[in-house]
Amino acid sequence: VADGRELRKQLSALRASSDWDSAHGLLWWALREAPSSAETIHCNVVLAALSDAAEWERALVLLEHMRAAGLPRDGYSFSSAICACARAGQPEAAVETFKAMCADDSVEPSSVAFNTALSAAQRASDPVRAAEMVLAIYTLETLSLQPDAWASAAALRALTRLGQRARALELYASLRPEQVSPHTVAAALAAALGARFA
Repeated sequence: VADGRELRKQLSALRASSDWDSAHGLLWWALREAPSSAETIHCNVVLAALSDAAEWERALVLLEHMRAAGLPRDGYSFSSAICACARAGQPEAAVETFKAMCADDSVEPSSVAFNTALSAAQRASDPVRAAEMVLAIYTLETLSLQPDAWASAAALRALTRLGQRARALELYASLRPEQVSPHTVAAALAAALGARFA
């Protein structure tokens, strides 16, 4: 690999051919043998390939290596790792990675990353743990974005599932107009009536 541009070209070609393993190997070679040629964009190409393949453990290792090596992690880096966790059926890892994204002062959490982590949490095999994870994300103090109507409906359903109907109704009353949809209305109605459905 002569330079960063050539590295990006090779990594992109490997990702396009769905050869995530070779892309992953080439990046690690570059990080070890030619560290000055490796940049955030190169890691992001490989993170996207790992996300496509649901290789969540490798994605998280690479994300951590970027931090340790001083390579800036951006919203795309975190979103790809969160998506890899979600695709692999690893809701806990998706939620923890989103929390790390929110705690990183250099990264602005995106609604895509937020909703991907929230969706992964909803699919947890234990319904109570799923509801707890949804609420853990929705109520993060470091969350700098406004949850959309879909996310608000998920939080309302989680509160209802946990038997916190009064809190669900309080949340519904606090929603802004753009956070209200037929789904949020149905979730609030379920909370008011005491229904227990997802």
